[in-house]
Order: sequence, then structure tokens, then C-alpha cells
Amino acid sequence: MPNVTAQFAHTFIGQIKTLVLEYFRNLSDKEIKSLNKKEFVMIFECLSHSLNEFSESSIEELESFKLEMSLKWFKSSSLEKRLSGLADIKVLI
Repeated sequence: MPNVTAQFAHTFIGQIKTLVLEYFRNLSDKEIKSLNKKEFVMIFECLSHSLNEFSESSIEELESFKLEMSLKWFKSSSLEKRLSGLADIKVLI
């Protein structure tokens, strides 16, 4: 796999961030139930690393998004997701 150039990353990482955050924000309760938390964390960490490396985008926006998703999990009808969301909220606050 070829290395990502700084110019490419600078051009597209903001767009990728917007699309990824929009995707997760629009998940239904049913989709949240089936969402694997480890996979979400991995995607979030990769996006965060990419933004740190190639963009001036604010990490505060990602932290706010993480809190938003934790609240979404907390509001889920799945007990497992609710407990996970509550644990994340406690850590983030």
C-alpha cells in the first residue's frame, strides 16, 4: 500500500472526518445495538491520529463527538450499550 502524501492527506482528511462523524451520528438504535465498540474505538483512534498528523482540525471536536456517541449509547435500548455509554461518560467528564 503506498504511503499517503502530506498534500493528499491535507486535502482529504477533513472531508473524511466529516463523512465518518456524519455516518456515526446518523446510526439508528438498531444499528447501534449491532455496532462493535472495539471497532468504533479503532476507527476513532485512527481518525484522531490522522487528524493529529495531517490536519489542523481541532481534537476538541473529536472529543465532543466521542461524548456525543457515549450519550447516544447511553440512550440505547440495549443494556450493554447503556452501561458502556455511562462508563465512557464518567471517563470523559
